[in-house]
Amino acid sequence: MAHVFNPRDKHKLDSPERKRRLPAEAILKEFGLRKGDWFLDIGCGTGYFTLPAGRLVGPSGKVYAVDISRELLNELKSRAEKSGLTNIECIKSHTYEIPLPSGLAEKALLAFVLHEVEERAKFLSEIRRLLKPGGQLFVLEWQKKKTDMGPPVEERLSEDEVIRVLNRVGFEILRSSSLSDWFWLLIAQKTS
Repeated sequence: MAHVFNPRDKHKLDSPERKRRLPAEAILKEFGLRKGDWFLDIGCGTGYFTLPAGRLVGPSGKVYAVDISRELLNELKSRAEKSGLTNIECIKSHTYEIPLPSGLAEKALLAFVLHEVEERAKFLSEIRRLLKPGGQLFVLEWQKKKTDMGPPVEERLSEDEVIRVLNRVGFEILRSSSLSDWFWLLIAQKTS
């Protein structure tokens, strides 16, 4: 069984250390998120990336915040309302079935989620379904080494492991790089 984030630890998602090591808005800009985009934040938690995404896509864009935890989605909904963001829709899902129509979004984010999923090909195929033709998927994960925070090393995924699954389910890798000593990122594009 994969290590799954415990909603009781939600305070860790907004720690000053995390904000320093992982500047959400800067990362989203690097991904090319822009005004008018329709964006999926899969495994959104309390909205660490969702809220900055809502500001970046603006009123002409839309952010679908997807999570399996009702508790975390409720927290996110409250934060979005307090921030005056009306372009964020919270979606309660099951891991392998996301109740949204096919071809919905230009971009999707999986931030520190994939290592928690048992059937990765099935999960990534579902995300692929939600993307428009040529849509992009951004994957952020922990480096496969011991750090002061994050999941156990044996639960972490290497870039190569993820690339193999992405290629198998219909994604082309556009970019793969180390974001820091702690994190790596991939940008993949849905193939036809």
